[in-house]
This record gives sequence, structure tokens and C-alpha cells, in this order.
Amino acid sequence: GAAVVLVVLSLFIASRMGGEFIPSLDEGDIAMHAMRIPGTSLTQAIAMQDLVEQRVKQFPEVKAVFAKLGTA
Repeated sequence: GAAVVLVVLSLFIASRMGGEFIPSLDEGDIAMHAMRIPGTSLTQAIAMQDLVEQRVKQFPEVKAVFAKLGTA
């Protein structure tokens, strides 16, 4: 009896709460993952990354670009 009342009361209270327990963060950041063919040399990978960064920086909304090369 009491357990059923508690469950129903809990469901009612939970339905009145906000739908998000973890708020969505709108930081304006975007993450991009550029795939390369396995065996690409470091020199080629750096050149490809430089090209990607140059293209991304052309957008006026972009303030900074951060890159990481490698598999780890």
C-alpha cells in the first residue's frame, strides 16, 4: 500500500521536474574528426591538417582552432 503511494508520488514529482538533469551547454564549440588512410606519413598528415585548419579559419565565426595529430 504505502510503497505504491510512494511510487505514484515519485512519478508525479518526477514528471513535474525539468526534463534535463544535465543541462545542455551551448559553448559554441564544435569538434571535428578528420580521418586519414592508415600509413599516412607524419609529413603528409601535418600538411593535410594545415589545409583543414586554413579552410576552417576562413569562416568569420571561428576564433580559434586546436588540432591534435596521432592515434592516442
